[in-house]
Amino acid sequence: TFLDGKKIKAGVYESKPFSFKSVTGDWEGIAVDLWKLMAKRNNINYEFIEIPVTGLYTSLDSGNVDIIISNVGLDSMNYSMLDLTYPYYSSEIGFAVTDISNVKVFESILDIIFSWQFVQLMLVFILSFLPVGILIWLFERKVNKDDYGKSVLKGIGNGLFWAGTTFTTIAGEKNPVTFAGRLVTIIWMFVSVVAVSFFTAGVTNIITQDVLNSKILNKKDLSGKKVGVLREYDDAGIESLGADVIYFNNYEEGFNALNRKEVFAFVASDYVLRYYIKMNDYTDVLMYPMKEEIVQFSFALKKGSEYTEKTNRLLLNYIQLGEFEQIKFKYLDSR
Repeated sequence: TFLDGKKIKAGVYESKPFSFKSVTGDWEGIAVDLWKLMAKRNNINYEFIEIPVTGLYTSLDSGNVDIIISNVGLDSMNYSMLDLTYPYYSSEIGFAVTDISNVKVFESILDIIFSWQFVQLMLVFILSFLPVGILIWLFERKVNKDDYGKSVLKGIGNGLFWAGTTFTTIAGEKNPVTFAGRLVTIIWMFVSVVAVSFFTAGVTNIITQDVLNSKILNKKDLSGKKVGVLREYDDAGIESLGADVIYFNNYEEGFNALNRKEVFAFVASDYVLRYYIKMNDYTDVLMYPMKEEIVQFSFALKKGSEYTEKTNRLLLNYIQLGEFEQIKFKYLDSR
């Protein structure tokens, strides 16, 4: 059994949303709930012991706790002094905004329209009109002279026009009158139905990629705007973007300023932003990643602990479960 069946002293400290006390005084959070899940499934007997966030090393070295169940950063200093488990959460810096109307939507639409992907998609469909237009001209030029027989250039041009209108409306002008022309029309109508579906899917994919890559709102859009930042993030490089930076002492101050529209955006770790959005039901607040450095969190044991490998095996088994995703969804906004 885990740790030879003895009662585990699990160290915890206040760090929302990973480990904190509820209104009833019970410990909860992403890390705590993950540990509870592991303990329940493996009959681990344990007790939570609150430790100071600055006393990780001494708490483990003294034997006051056997394992620390919170967001211990997977960095070089901790790695040199502690046994760190496999990371259960990866974080990055993000920023939250409320006034979405300030986003450069028109500029983003122009970016999409003039993107190489969109141009390629349009060229493919326009070029597909050419053989169909030429076929119609060949079949109709002798019988339907008003539309297709006056000159080669005008005839093929009208054929292209017919192919385009039929493709988009299924009811083109300059309708063919010959049997061969009408047969091409029927075939082209069916092809158009399928092709329009592919065209719509292609455009949707381009737009979706543009949004998901944060091209509608990214770091450059903070330039010239008031941006709230925690004092501990004074090295996040926001000032270098040309933003008017306003520093706050805690998260509550930052979110209050954001909701009062005293700042355009509030910068913090993504898990903090997602937690406060979820807990306060901020339906009009969205978080955008800044795609900066990734910080990983893990559990910690005493350096050289014989139980580190066993803890890692258990942890790997449970962070891959859907239940752990439900735990994260309980505390973090998933939009």
